[in-house]
Amino acid sequence: MTSNTTKMLSLISLPKDVLALIISFIRLKCNLRHVYRTCRALHCVAIAPLYHHITIRENYNRTKLTTAFTPENPGLQHVRHLTILGGDGKYRRASTSLDYVLLLVGNLLPRDVLLTFT
Repeated sequence: MTSNTTKMLSLISLPKDVLALIISFIRLKCNLRHVYRTCRALHCVAIAPLYHHITIRENYNRTKLTTAFTPENPGLQHVRHLTILGGDGKYRRASTSLDYVLLLVGNLLPRDVLLTFT
């Protein structure tokens, strides 16, 4: 046997659609983040499911949220579902922090990408 026939394929040498199928079985966001940060090839495939559904809680870190909602963030184009929760899991309208979140979402999220907004 030659070395070419015994050479094993690496994960990142698979086509992107196959990688996307494999990554679709990862359910936990923390695990998706680990895959996302592994290498550029996996970053390109893992970014869509990582940003597909975003939940913002009332006790969010304002600096972290502002960093996430920048025009340079390539993940924002993949957001399809956005949920904003109050401290007890319920939506609250009378809040300056909620106004800030809505301002960020309205100004920085690409137009016509959301399927649900709750």
